[in-house]
Order: sequence, then structure tokens, then C-alpha cells
Amino acid sequence: MNHLLSNYLKKVQFNLLLRYIISFVVSGQNNEELSANANERLKVVENPGDGWLRVRKGDQEGYVPESYVKLE
Repeated sequence: MNHLLSNYLKKVQFNLLLRYIISFVVSGQNNEELSANANERLKVVENPGDGWLRVRKGDQEGYVPESYVKLE
């Protein structure tokens, strides 16, 4: 397995095991961003490494600022 794929799989497996909460109220500004209230639980779906996280909240999915999210 190449190094890039191996790192990606480790990141995905790590995120699937952890639960996160959002620290601040987030109001999505477009159809790709997710709105959430402070202390809502989230699951990280993707971390593209650009300061945003793709998260899932119930049946909704979208991006939130990475700095707003912390481990539960």
C-alpha cells in the first residue's frame, strides 16, 4: 500500500472512532456549509486539511470551521 493511501486510511479510521462537538454557533453561508448550535454532537466525515471539516449531524452533512470543533 502506498504511503499516501496508508495515511488517508489512518485518518479516516481515527475520525470514525471519535465523537466531536461544535464549540460555537455556526450559520452555514451556502449549501455546502452546515449550520449547528453550540455543543451539538458531530461525526467527522472528511478532513481535507484546509481549515474546514466535512461533518455529519443526524442526516445532514456539510462543512464547518475546524477551529470550532473539539473532541467530546
